Amino acid sequence: MVGHIFQNLNLIPTLTAQENIEFSMVASGVARGKRKQRVQELLTTVGLQDRAHHKPEELSGGEQQRIATASALANDAPILLADEPTGELDTANARIIAEYLVKINRELGKTIIMVTHDPSVARVSTRILRIEDGVIKTALAPQRSLFRKELFLMWIRLKPESAKSPCKFIS
Repeated sequence: MVGHIFQNLNLIPTLTAQENIEFSMVASGVARGKRKQRVQELLTTVGLQDRAHHKPEELSGGEQQRIATASALANDAPILLADEPTGELDTANARIIAEYLVKINRELGKTIIMVTHDPSVARVSTRILRIEDGVIKTALAPQRSLFRKELFLMWIRLKPESAKSPCKFIS
């Protein structure tokens, strides 16, 4: 039901990119043929078809994060939780990951909830909630977010702005 994109990636170092993506599908009992097809679709989605047989240590940080994102999508969960997915990346790769998250939201229809300290990453969202000491302090439109070194919760909606959200935040 929920895919997870971890800050520390959680890729298995002895498995290839393809095997890391396939791993959760094996655990879920997905048939081999469907797994192989899904892995190819996800590698295409994140633009890494040519890196399928590389192990994590052979990939750049940005490529590793894209494989971790594909792994989170493997079982086609409707919601993705992303914990600082750009926290370990340089500015250029952080922008690429943020663009992929927007692409995943728009093209695959996934709701993405992301925690970030980076205002430039938070700006790709449709809603920003500023959290202080576990309490939601403000809700902002992305263009108004000019905070520095604060915790942001980014929420990319599954449906257009006019539709009601499938998720509720409880404080």
